Amino acid sequence: PIATRLVAYDARSGELRWRRGAGGDPDDELSDVQFRAAPIGVGDHVWAPYFKQSDLFVAVLNPSDGSLVRSVLLGSAREPLNPVAPTLLPSVSDGLVFVPSGHGALFALDAADATVRWACQYERGNRPRRDPRTAPVTAWLPSPPVVAGGLVILAATDHRELSAFSAGSGEFRWTAAVEHGSYVIAADSTRVWLGGRNISCLSVADGKLVWATRLIAVPTGRSVVSGELVFVPTSEGLLSLDAATGSAIGVQ
Repeated sequence: PIATRLVAYDARSGELRWRRGAGGDPDDELSDVQFRAAPIGVGDHVWAPYFKQSDLFVAVLNPSDGSLVRSVLLGSAREPLNPVAPTLLPSVSDGLVFVPSGHGALFALDAADATVRWACQYERGNRPRRDPRTAPVTAWLPSPPVVAGGLVILAATDHRELSAFSAGSGEFRWTAAVEHGSYVIAADSTRVWLGGRNISCLSVADGKLVWATRLIAVPTGRSVVSGELVFVPTSEGLLSLDAATGSAIGVQ
C-alpha cells in the first residue's frame, strides 16, 4: 500500500506539533505504513489503525508528541491491498475499542491495555461496493461501528448487509439487507437509523425494518438524528422526518 502520514496541529494556533509516517524521519518505524483513519481519543492516548504491507495494526500514540506507546497486530490480509481502499473508522464504547478491517473481520480491543478481547468474521461481498450497477441494494460508505443495546452494529464496506454482534463477546446476532442504505446515522438502545437514497430505521434487537422513507430530492450530505427528528440535507432544503415513524415534518 501507499505510505501515508499522520499529522498533528496545535488546535489554537494551527502550528505543526508533530508528524508520523511518510515524508518524515526515514528512521521512523511508521515511515512505510498506510494510516487508514484519523486517530480517536482513548483515555490519555490516541489510537489509529494502519497497514504495514498486508498486516493490520493499531498504533497507540501519545497525543502531545506523537510518540508510539505500543503497536498491536490484529491480523493479515489474504489478498493484495487496494491503494484507495475505504477508510477504517474505529470507535470506542464501554471500555472497548472496535476496529473494522475491511477484510471480513471486526476486532474489539481493551481500551485500558490494547489487548484483543475478541475478533469475529463475516462473509465478504464479492462485488464492487460503490458501483450501483452491480451493487444496487446497499453500498456502504465508511462508518464507525456503533454500539447500542449491547450490540455492535457494523456497516462494513466489504459486506452488503448491516451486521450486528454482541459487543461483549463478538457473537453473531443478525444481518439485515437495507435497500438503498449507505451509512449509519445514529442508534439508541432500541433503534438504528440509516441514511442514503432511503432513510431507514431498524430494530436494534433483531434488525427488522421499523420504517423506510424514500427521498424525493437528492441527498446532499449525511443526515443526523436530534431529539425526535431526523434531519436530512437535500437539494431542496433541510428535510426533517419523525424519528419514530419516518413521516415528513417539513423542509427548511
